Amino acid sequence: MITSTIRFNLALPGQDPQENARRHQAVLPIAEQADAAGLTTISLEEHHGVVFDGRLQGWCASPITLGAAILARTQKVMVALWGIALPLHDPLRLAEDVATLDLLAPGRVVLTVNTGYRAAEYAAHDVDFGDRTRIFEAKLALLRQAWLGEPIAKGDEQVLVTPRPASQPHPMLLAGGANVDDAALAARVGLPFRPSADAAPLREAYEAACAEAGTNPLYLAPPPRVALIQVAEDPDRWWSQVGEHFLQEARVYDSWMRPGEHSAVHSTATTVDQLRAEGVYRVLTPDAAIAAARADRAIILHPFAGATPLALAEETADLFTRAVLPALG
Repeated sequence: MITSTIRFNLALPGQDPQENARRHQAVLPIAEQADAAGLTTISLEEHHGVVFDGRLQGWCASPITLGAAILARTQKVMVALWGIALPLHDPLRLAEDVATLDLLAPGRVVLTVNTGYRAAEYAAHDVDFGDRTRIFEAKLALLRQAWLGEPIAKGDEQVLVTPRPASQPHPMLLAGGANVDDAALAARVGLPFRPSADAAPLREAYEAACAEAGTNPLYLAPPPRVALIQVAEDPDRWWSQVGEHFLQEARVYDSWMRPGEHSAVHSTATTVDQLRAEGVYRVLTPDAAIAAARADRAIILHPFAGATPLALAEETADLFTRAVLPALG
């Protein structure tokens, strides 16, 4: 099976409300058409208050809300809520929200929780960044308890959380992460681990921690080669239009990386030419995209990368849906 993914990152430097509305609204027909053509997954990532080069960027501040809209417009595609920083959330409200998604579209929601890695997001939510691991473990226990329908002590009250999810005991729940501490945490809490890269230190740390904790390892690594692509009939012309947008996103992401972290889509490029040679971001013709998907057994379309102009985002998504997805079976 070939896994086909559309990644929706809605960054927009300056955050003009009217343009932001157009971009958010464009997600829905793109998702609907791709779902009908056989897309397997839509990926949404949580980030808050992103500022880079002195400008507010945005990203995807409310993936659950956006995911609900996508699920309502689609029939089969999985909606993957990647990188939900659990310590920033009320676990009982998160249990309610995700259970509601699962009732609307049973079995089509994947929740990946992590401890996050941006101190600014913790400051914005009045959560102690230095205590995030302990907070994660405590909130994960409450999240699981809520989904099981068990009473939860809140002061003098015993609280029951509804609704129960359609998927039992709960929707697919993974732990994400980029370093060995994240891997060990996933093992300690008994969750499958979805690392941000298939790196030997992460695999080894997870498996060792599972053995120590007596939990069963389930290591769900991304493919060895991961590229974020757009599809165009003339890649050279397309690069001239979107290269600076790709570079903008790559520079933002690079600024977040810390020593000891691994990411399959981390770029250190400082120019468009370097970025193109590196291969993390690619522009492929439809035939080349089909060949790459068949070789890698996976493909990720990234139509809004780095605030790609809306008309170009819609054009590459349309070409991907019409000319690539039907050929993947």
